[in-house]
Amino acid sequence: MNKDGFLLARRQHFLSFEAFQDFFLVWDEYHEWFLHNPQGSGSTPREGWLLSKSTVAEDLWCRLNLYYTAGYPIDLLRDELEAFVRALEVYTEALREWHGDPVYPPFLLAELDHYEQLIQLIGLCYLLHRQDLLPRIAALQDGWFAGEDVLYEDFLTFGLADRFAADELFHFKAYTDLHDALYAEEEGKAQAESHLLQYVKRWYKTSMKGLPWHDAHLEPNQAGYFGYWCFEAGAAVLLQGLDDSQLREFPYYPKDMVDWAKRYQADSPVNRQGRCEAGKPCPQAGIWWTPAKPGLHRMFTLGELMPDFPDSSFGATIWYLNTSQG
Repeated sequence: MNKDGFLLARRQHFLSFEAFQDFFLVWDEYHEWFLHNPQGSGSTPREGWLLSKSTVAEDLWCRLNLYYTAGYPIDLLRDELEAFVRALEVYTEALREWHGDPVYPPFLLAELDHYEQLIQLIGLCYLLHRQDLLPRIAALQDGWFAGEDVLYEDFLTFGLADRFAADELFHFKAYTDLHDALYAEEEGKAQAESHLLQYVKRWYKTSMKGLPWHDAHLEPNQAGYFGYWCFEAGAAVLLQGLDDSQLREFPYYPKDMVDWAKRYQADSPVNRQGRCEAGKPCPQAGIWWTPAKPGLHRMFTLGELMPDFPDSSFGATIWYLNTSQG
């Protein structure tokens, strides 16, 4: 993506082209290394591997957010989300070995930054129509937290049957409006929309203030800024058919993803268009790119087999049609 295309496509104006480029320069240099080597900052090789696996998962989460912020096609994020969950499982396995606890979770719900990321993650599963990932996320958390938090349980209930009853909300002040917004069926949509509006209004300025990523766009080189998004609010709209017209003015409400999610049909030719797995014939002549090989844009003819990069740190090689050709 060149600078002009980036400036037109980005979904938050805070993100600079230079910061966007810098992330992928660092990614290309270090991500593959962390996949195959323990971090030297660990006191032992075992701790070094734990830190490397944590870094791999964290980087994939940052890349997912950055792709959305930079204006990449939303269909791409469905694969990105699964790549992150897979890395999270690898990290959690190492974390459980480190702590000697077979059910130790990756997200400690008493910590607001952990809680916020988990709720975002669940919201993304709904928005990207990847509810198939919810059982895997629950398996990582339930050993410690099944039935311990009412928002965690009620949010999962939209996609998973036989969840657990809970009464406590770990972060009442920050999340009570979101929790109350999930009861449109019982309290009516107007009431749910009112709660959700209050949640979104407070999300950045008040509720999330003090988290490590807050105001990161003001840092030199925008270090730590990958986008500010309350994906969970968009999921609440999608799951209950709420009116989000009052939410769209907020720069961190993911309106593009909500619109995409409402249009999504798994078997629609529109959703199959512009995506092709490695080893399959090219469905449309044009310039294609793949996150498995950052920076590569290549012209393919109709029917040409799409190449694979099996050693890529991304995982499966998925090709995407460049929709801004020319």
